[in-house]
Amino acid sequence: MATPILIALASCGGKPVAINASEVAIVVRYSWSDSPEAATAMAQENCAKYGRNAVLQSIDNGGSVFASYYCIKPGTAGP
Repeated sequence: MATPILIALASCGGKPVAINASEVAIVVRYSWSDSPEAATAMAQENCAKYGRNAVLQSIDNGGSVFASYYCIKPGTAGP
């Protein structure tokens, strides 16, 4: 009986996951119990591949947290 509960608890945490990533934007899912810094680091790593910086657009809190970032070219106001 305890096994399903342990499996469910183990699946709640973990590293952030890129849900959708491109040159202009990325959406990162992470657990509400994790710090947002790991999600921001993942977004920045993705955007840096294109010579861009990650800028937080929005956060949607639910069972998981979905953080949306724009990938902005340095010296510009938008993607």
